[in-house]
Amino acid sequence: MAFLTSFHYVDVRGWRWVGLDNHERLFSDARLGQSFRNLFFLAGFNVLVVTTMPLIVAALIFRVKSTVAQFWWRIVFVIPIVVPAVAIILVWRWMYAADGGLNILLNLIGFGRADAQLVG
Repeated sequence: MAFLTSFHYVDVRGWRWVGLDNHERLFSDARLGQSFRNLFFLAGFNVLVVTTMPLIVAALIFRVKSTVAQFWWRIVFVIPIVVPAVAIILVWRWMYAADGGLNILLNLIGFGRADAQLVG
């Protein structure tokens, strides 16, 4: 769909065929090069930080002599990763539950229960 759309001018009134004009404008834009430089910088920085930092922290924790201290340092570094993910999962499960947030909003605006309209 994106490929097809790239050959059209699209607005609220509809689609208008423009052919390769969009592509010509894209590749003649001076900001394209800077956009790619930014993309590669951010991707490289992200890979470096996401890969390197956990390995350094794991090596430092592995060097701690006390197994109890190792356990607590692992907890300190894992809790901030796990807690937000679990919270997000719980919120989305509640939103999509049969008596959850989405159906509450639908009831408030007058659409009733979404599953009540099913013929069964």
